[in-house]
Amino acid sequence: MKILIVDDHQAVRTAVRSLLSSHSEWTICGEAVDGLEAVEKARSLRPDLILMDVSMPRMDGVEATRIVRHDFPEADVIIVSQNDPGLVSRQASAVGAQGFVSKSDLGRKLVPMISNLLGEKHNSGAEPASPLKGNGANGTGDQNEQRFRQALDELPAAIYLTDAQGRLTYYNAAAIQFSGRIPELGTDSWCVTWKLFRPDGTPLPHDQCPMAVALKEGRAVYGEEAIAERPDGSRRWFTPFPRPLRNAEGQIVGGINMLVDITDRKQLHPGSNLLAAIVNSSDDAIVSKNLSGIITSWNKGAERIFGYTSQEAIGRSITLIIPPEHLDEEADILARIRRGERIDHFDTVRRRKDGGLADVAVTISPVFDAAGRIIGASKVARDVSDRRRAERELRDSEERFRSIVETTPECVKVVAADGTLLQMNAAGLALVGAESPEAVIGENVYKLIAPEDRDRFRSFNERVCAGHKGTLEFDIQSLQGVRRHMETQGAPFRTAAGEVAHLGVTRDITNRKLSERALANAARQQKALFHLADRLHRAPSLGDVYAAATDAICEALQCERASILLCDHAGVMRFVSWRGLSGSYRSAVEGHSPWKIDNPDPRPVCIENVDSAELDESLRKVVKSEGILALAFIPLVSENRLIGKFMMYFSHAHDFTGDELEVSLTIARQLAFAIERKRADQALRHSEERFRALSETLDAEVRVRTRQLEQRSRELMQHSDQVRDLSRQLLQTQDNERRHIARELHDSAGQTLTVLSMALSQLQQSAAARDPELASQVEASDQLVQQLHREIRTASYLLHPPLLDESGLASALAWYTQGLAERTPLKINLDIPHDLERIPKDMELGVFRVVQECLTNIHRHSGATDALIHISRSTGTLLLEVADNGKGIPADKLAEIQLKGTGVGIRGMRERVGQFQGEMKIESGASGTKILVSMPVLEAQQPPQPINASPVAAPAVLS
Repeated sequence: MKILIVDDHQAVRTAVRSLLSSHSEWTICGEAVDGLEAVEKARSLRPDLILMDVSMPRMDGVEATRIVRHDFPEADVIIVSQNDPGLVSRQASAVGAQGFVSKSDLGRKLVPMISNLLGEKHNSGAEPASPLKGNGANGTGDQNEQRFRQALDELPAAIYLTDAQGRLTYYNAAAIQFSGRIPELGTDSWCVTWKLFRPDGTPLPHDQCPMAVALKEGRAVYGEEAIAERPDGSRRWFTPFPRPLRNAEGQIVGGINMLVDITDRKQLHPGSNLLAAIVNSSDDAIVSKNLSGIITSWNKGAERIFGYTSQEAIGRSITLIIPPEHLDEEADILARIRRGERIDHFDTVRRRKDGGLADVAVTISPVFDAAGRIIGASKVARDVSDRRRAERELRDSEERFRSIVETTPECVKVVAADGTLLQMNAAGLALVGAESPEAVIGENVYKLIAPEDRDRFRSFNERVCAGHKGTLEFDIQSLQGVRRHMETQGAPFRTAAGEVAHLGVTRDITNRKLSERALANAARQQKALFHLADRLHRAPSLGDVYAAATDAICEALQCERASILLCDHAGVMRFVSWRGLSGSYRSAVEGHSPWKIDNPDPRPVCIENVDSAELDESLRKVVKSEGILALAFIPLVSENRLIGKFMMYFSHAHDFTGDELEVSLTIARQLAFAIERKRADQALRHSEERFRALSETLDAEVRVRTRQLEQRSRELMQHSDQVRDLSRQLLQTQDNERRHIARELHDSAGQTLTVLSMALSQLQQSAAARDPELASQVEASDQLVQQLHREIRTASYLLHPPLLDESGLASALAWYTQGLAERTPLKINLDIPHDLERIPKDMELGVFRVVQECLTNIHRHSGATDALIHISRSTGTLLLEVADNGKGIPADKLAEIQLKGTGVGIRGMRERVGQFQGEMKIESGASGTKILVSMPVLEAQQPPQPINASPVAAPAVLS
């Protein structure tokens, strides 16, 4: 057999060549240092087997394998890589490789995998003994096993073998196709599948699967069904047929299992199961019987209605549930069934197990066999006891309804089409002031309707009696003349005489109407205040301010007259605006004030009735002579200084409400502010001339200073750009250094450890027979080397995930979150659309680092158990959301972060987002923290989608 070794490290190629040199029948036909050279040498050397590294210059091993398997299908390929085994195994399966070996396991697993691939066992002790090895001469046994395995390879069903401990020793091509992966011989146990589930959907551990049961209990297992899940998430139903294999002494030496795919059968024949489920879940009793009246089936509904279980009923006569007085029904039913008749909705009585009787409605149909002969009957019985009981309860409820009508607090009445009151309950009689029903029953109801509403009520009553429903509001006058506002709901009602009358439910809504008027009054006040604010804002002079305020006072407070008085320089209040006041009145009261001029907090003064108020008699006389019986003094205050007042007057006694005073003070505040503003405007105009000259001088100075500030602004912007460029360069340098260190770990330490592991494996094998203790020590050292190999691989990935370069952001994040979830208790939900297109590589790296920093903060600080990563893309924008269910960020800390960007991690995330003119927001509360990032993406910047790109099965790119 000719073998081609492909790896970009000389030390690894030399170690592999040395590992395979002990097999004289295996010839190393050549070596290649990258994927392109591998394809060329496969074309010229025609090897039987290619050992293919993954990460190599010019062309990686995954793409090279795809080409080789397409162009030279006779050449087998085994992928060799130090990357994550799960990812590389799925990629190897996707491109058609026959197997995958981790570089840390080359010394132990490469030779057995090659032997298994060729169907030969040249290296005894390197893998578990085959349970199918013959007992004859070596040549004959090997030939028998070779022919047997060739036969298994040709079978379309998935077949695999294990040793006595359940470790896989062989699988055919159909097993790879069924499981969607390449199993690892000697490592995978019990089954070739990735994940297993029971028929009810619960997980099935591999060590409890049918193959494990067969080997542990030493028996064949039949009749089981299970579900296999592939690495791509798809599921297949299958039936396993495991059985142990024994040697001549009867000892179990292994096991063989065949997995039969029954997915199509499960999908194509759900009908009978569905029909059985429907029958069994029906609330009706569904019973079948033969022509002799013997029960042949009995569902759960029948058990519930009649009380007999299916075990008690099946095989007995149907008369089991027929009362003696109804036995003659059964003979008639059977006779009609024999004639092929169907019996619909037959109401009868049947007997329950406890002796009680049940009212049932029965439908009976003949049952035919395949030849069309009547062989029995199917009966569906519905328990109508509840319906019969409901009918009785309905009659009782009618009586209760009459009682309710009589006791309801609302008026319930029946009115004929001509307006005659036919019936009214006690609440209605009280509402209209009738001491007895005879006072109004039989009278025309229109007499109780307010005159202005009688025509509307008459039309409404006639419309309801014509068959329509409706609502009407109207006023009534009781027999005592009291007016109330009512609302009625009317519906047609057929009387005992068969005539259609008006059934009305009427309620007193007088209080509601008062509330509505209060709301309307409040709306009117708000409207007046709004117009006042608008007019004050646009008023060109103080006179316009006074006019607007006077109008608002009269409109909002509904007073007949009003006035405004302001303090002059001596502190005396003078009229500046009035409405409806005589000159003699103004002269008599001008200068009067209920407050001292220096009062810092004057309050409104209200006189609700001049006659009863404590006033000086001379002032009372003046006020009453003006026709004023109530008035109020509202102070105008500006900056805690009394500047005047406004007055409102009423020609009748008036009860000033709290709402009126609130509106008055609101008007006073707006008026005082407008007066002060207009005074300030006048002072400003007076000073304009004085400052004009200074303004011209300042204008020149401002222009000079503006030019200086603009220059300084340009310098600051230039400095900001420089800082931003420096930050970008620092981050790029940091990423490049990480990439460099990761590559060094891969190229130097990783490959050296691979060679060392193979050397230790060979040393352990050679020392196993001569010095077992030394072999044990060498094996322990090899385990340490493999652990160091995995830790270096993890460190290299964290420094710079290679999947970013080869497969993109989705694959890199899938790898990272899976690893973090395995190392920590944090459950991570990664939500990325399968069709998410690639973005520029530097942006992919920036997004990856932001997610990495977010998850680090969640793990270290949040105390969260779950995290969500959602990435989507709309037109021209990439959206990222990272959320957790942790304790959140305290409000003061969050405010500090939002303001200053506190913390190296947060600041670094903002800088990375800022590189791409993106935005980052932080939201936090008791339910957790959420990071929201948006970045603009130019459509032209999208790199081409790789052939292999997939967020689930990303190609391994480090060897």
